Parts: sequence; C-alpha cells; structure tokens
Amino acid sequence: MVGLDHIGIVMPAYNAEKSVCKTVERLPLEWIERSGCAPTLFVVNDGSTDGTAEVVARLAGRHSVLPVVSLGHERNRGYGAALKTGLAASVGSGNDFHVVLHSDGQYAPEEVPEMVGQLRGGLADAVVGSKFLKGGVLRQGMPLLRALGIRVLDRMENLAFGLRGLEFHSGYTAWTTAALERIDFQSLTDGFHFDGEMVLSAAKSGLVVRLVPISTRYGAGTSSLNPWPYLGEVVRTVVRYRRGRYWFQSRRGASRS
Repeated sequence: MVGLDHIGIVMPAYNAEKSVCKTVERLPLEWIERSGCAPTLFVVNDGSTDGTAEVVARLAGRHSVLPVVSLGHERNRGYGAALKTGLAASVGSGNDFHVVLHSDGQYAPEEVPEMVGQLRGGLADAVVGSKFLKGGVLRQGMPLLRALGIRVLDRMENLAFGLRGLEFHSGYTAWTTAALERIDFQSLTDGFHFDGEMVLSAAKSGLVVRLVPISTRYGAGTSSLNPWPYLGEVVRTVVRYRRGRYWFQSRRGASRS
C-alpha cells in the first residue's frame, strides 16, 4: 500500500507473565485497521525466570492485525539493554516510527495513536509522554514522594544540561527512524536511566523533542525500580555529560511544546 506507515512497538519484558498479555490486549486494534499503519510488536524477554517466554509465544500466534516478534536475552541484562535490542530490531525491520511501551500496563497502550500522531504529522523527531502535563498523578496512584522526586530530578537535570522544560523520567517515548539513526543509543546505559539518556541525546543532537500528556496507572507490580541505584545512574549521566558525552550531530533546534 502506498503511504503505509510502518510502526514498531518495542516492549521490554522482565518477569511479566501476569501483565504482558493484558497490556497487549489494550492496544487499539481498531485504530490500526483504519489509520493506514502497519505496526509490529517487538517483545524483548530480558532473561525472565517466570513464564513470560511462554506467554509471548502464545501472543505471537494470536494476532493477525498485530504481528508479534519475540526477542530474548538468555540472562537479565537490564532495561536499557532490552530496549537496545528491541529498537535495533525495529529499525532493522524498516519501520518508520518506533514506540516504547512497557509490559506492566503503567503507561496506557490506548494512547499509542497520539504518540505516533505527533511523529506522523512531522511535529517532532521524538515524543516523550509526560505524566505531569495532564495532571492528577496522585489520583492515578503515584506516590507523593516519587512525584516530588521526579520533579526535582527533572529540574536539576534541565539545569545541569542547559535545557528547559524537558522530562527525563518517562518510559513512554516514540522516535522517528532518523532520530534513532542520529543517536548512538547502543552506547547508552543498560540500566533504567536509558530513557533519560535518550532524551538528553536527542536534545543535544538538535532534534525536536515534544512532550505530550499521558495517563498512568500505578499499583502492585507496576514498577521494579529501586530508587537509590537509579539516583546513582542519574548522577553518572550528569558526570558523563560534563565530560562531553551525549553530543551527536546537530540538525535542528531542540524544543518542547
């Protein structure tokens, strides 16, 4: 079909047997059928020790509208490593756009169309889902200390990086192929701050980064993030930035809206 946009949905999964299927089932298949998109789901099983591999295998044979590609690491290599594998596979498959969607259901699969729409419309090179633009994160279940911590980290990182208004702690992102080819994402962390390093790299590469409001869902099992090692990763990112990392070839001025 002429003009068909190919979209890769990259889903890292670690011990996600109870959530991955429910999350995939929430993807808006009616949007896929009427929007002129050809999506493929890339699920990266990052060394899970539960039944994640079996659940993903069943998913792969279930959807005709949404092909599922199962990828895997023999051992747990980390969140960032899983995304490197998935994004590389999506780019290598010739997709035009790439969306990162977590397997735990914290980020709403129903909002994938809005994430992709910003890219298809040429409004951005990268899209970051913002928990705070829509408001009501506490009503959605985010713990108060976590919300305050994220806001403080965002302000500190924007100041340290010479940027303004960007968010570095959202796992809901979308990218054009051109953006991923410009950013050397394979050189970034294998840990949880991979998303933050991606946003920083995009901004410092002159790419247009656009924030869009998203919904979130918090509850038992929706996060395996240990705050202290994560804080160490953030500090390490700042140190590496001061040493000249994360600057790739500039093309257009970074912005948010």
